[in-house]
Amino acid sequence: MGGMGVEARMEILANSVENHILDLLRPQGWAARIIENNSGGEYIVVEAQKGHTIKKVALLYTPSTDRAYLQTLAATVDVVHTNDASSQVKHYNLANGKSMTSISDFGSILVAWNKEIAPQVQGRPIRRRPIRHRRIVAEDPSEAVWTRLEQFSSVNVASNLIAQRIRDAGEEPVAERVTAKAQGVAFSVRNAVDYLRSTPQESLTKRIISSYYGCLSLASAEMLAAPSGPASLDELEGFTKNGHGLFTLNTTPGDLGALGVGVLASGFFRHYANFLGADVSVFPRDRAKTPEQVAARPPRTYCTLGDLLATIPEVGDLVASATGAKLRWLTPVPEPRTQMSGFSAMGIGGSSYIRLLDRSGQVTPEEIALEEWPIAELSEVELSEEDLTQYGLGRGGKMFRSRVDHPGAQYHWDVIPTHKSAFMNNPVLLLPPLGSLNTYRSLAFVALYALSIAARYMPNTWRRVEGGDQDHNLAVIKTLLTVYERHLPQEFLEQIIDERISAVQPGSMF
Repeated sequence: MGGMGVEARMEILANSVENHILDLLRPQGWAARIIENNSGGEYIVVEAQKGHTIKKVALLYTPSTDRAYLQTLAATVDVVHTNDASSQVKHYNLANGKSMTSISDFGSILVAWNKEIAPQVQGRPIRRRPIRHRRIVAEDPSEAVWTRLEQFSSVNVASNLIAQRIRDAGEEPVAERVTAKAQGVAFSVRNAVDYLRSTPQESLTKRIISSYYGCLSLASAEMLAAPSGPASLDELEGFTKNGHGLFTLNTTPGDLGALGVGVLASGFFRHYANFLGADVSVFPRDRAKTPEQVAARPPRTYCTLGDLLATIPEVGDLVASATGAKLRWLTPVPEPRTQMSGFSAMGIGGSSYIRLLDRSGQVTPEEIALEEWPIAELSEVELSEEDLTQYGLGRGGKMFRSRVDHPGAQYHWDVIPTHKSAFMNNPVLLLPPLGSLNTYRSLAFVALYALSIAARYMPNTWRRVEGGDQDHNLAVIKTLLTVYERHLPQEFLEQIIDERISAVQPGSMF
């Protein structure tokens, strides 16, 4: 082709290569360079290498390039794109079964290349999130949530809910089954109301005990309301005949954070964890009574109360100040659009690139891998001054980058177990210290159990918490109870009615 405009066109092409090819390749770990600048055919060829994999991509100024050049490129490069990104440019057949498409398709090509090197990961399934959404607007959102919960203390209202949920599951409701489950839901909700509605006015010890038994009652209502859950209160009562399914071990008397808590293969919690999709096959039958027995237990079936408190993002600053414990959660954020060079960072080829912010700076890639999330290409990102400012990370923070595979789902948060509450600006990913308990309410259940044991049966430790050398835990516990009293009723309500809930004040944008 030729003429006075060639130089200008090649400059435009070079800018496109930089912005739409190199800017995508380099942040994703590819070593990329321009290996050919052909002004005759008005195209540029880029070679990219990652590990032992080498790929070549050609970018042409126009699809009207001479056929001889196209045939050469079809034989020597992996992908041919045209710089024309208009909607009219779709697909041009070349030799060797290859085709030429718009530069806007390179994002999908790059994801496919990355999957060749780091194949798609099948993560551990998470519990399906509700599809329907309910927005509640009230001056007091917490009171509004409780109003919706309390209505299910009526057997009639509970019956209507359960019948509808059974129909939503593709089954025909049977009157006897509906009634039995509804009676259980109504009873459980009434218990939860009795335990939880008066807790803010009670002493600290009573608040803890009431919060634990209220949580247990709401977990019972959650299971009974589900079509796949227990059929009646009688069946549910059978779960508790072998106890609560948890135990504690005080290996360091007087140290609240060191109080151990473990799961058991019998009792209520085992059934609840199984209902939530956790792997309960590894839950041991016997409680540990010595540190040696703790060490012999399967991994992540035992932890400390301090570990549990470190998984609660709403009190993370208090935990860090009080104990210096490693905070056990990550904040997922989309890959910055600047790194995607104008392409959408979401849902390219059934995958998304995200960043995982670690504000504690102590989480390791090995710990992330333990969670069996559907992520690949995990790598730590070197933080720039711009990153520190943009993400509000301290000097000790870390940032990881990863690909989340979500075939069949539109967004990455549909396949990873994020947690969000009214006390947080952004959702987080919890790193649970107990196996596959990746739901916030199940971890809250265990934390409240451990606190209730300490408050009732460990007077020396509890005395030191309320006014001694363990009082650094006091602000953590009080704030934790406030968070639980506001958030847990809403989270359980979502599960009972199978709807996502936004409870906000008038005028709120979200």
